[in-house]
Amino acid sequence: MVFAETRRPFRTVKIPRHWGDGLQIDLADADHLGPWEDEWEHMLEIYRERLESPTGECMYGLIDGKLVSHGWFRTGPHYDHQMRYTFDPGEGGTYWFEGWTSQRARGKGIAILGMNWMFADLFSRPDWQWVTHMQTYYEPDNKNSKRLHDRYGFHEIRRMVHYRIGPFRFTRVRWEKPHPDDLKEEQGSLDESVSG
Repeated sequence: MVFAETRRPFRTVKIPRHWGDGLQIDLADADHLGPWEDEWEHMLEIYRERLESPTGECMYGLIDGKLVSHGWFRTGPHYDHQMRYTFDPGEGGTYWFEGWTSQRARGKGIAILGMNWMFADLFSRPDWQWVTHMQTYYEPDNKNSKRLHDRYGFHEIRRMVHYRIGPFRFTRVRWEKPHPDDLKEEQGSLDESVSG
């Protein structure tokens, strides 16, 4: 899996104005999971537990009162039981780990609208100013996911391999790449030491 990161100032993507017609986006609340009841009743308890966690957050989209998308993220370290790995975005970081768009709403730019809302609206609010970066992961052969994250300035920072042999599961970080901003800082330091 590709592990990627984007930093402030966060990018947004220009989209046709009509794409947002009728779409309402907001943060979920553990006490108000009504929109999930139609298609996600089997997951309600898991979703409630996520939202009751001190680091659990979810943004969701409604059209005509019906749930058309949701995106989950953490505001601190998160242990993934399936991968047996703790994702830790570090100080000032959030970790985006799951997204879904309804079949009836696909092709309408819902993911782009949601990410624009998160980066331009949510993270500009006073109580979200602490967020300096966001991390996520996606499968290396998922071209749509890579294209979406590239548009928002996500850069690969490391790769992970997760595999199972019988009842055993293994997750390994294979290698790391510095974020492009860090490379600029290092180059700046080198330039100063050479010229000094």
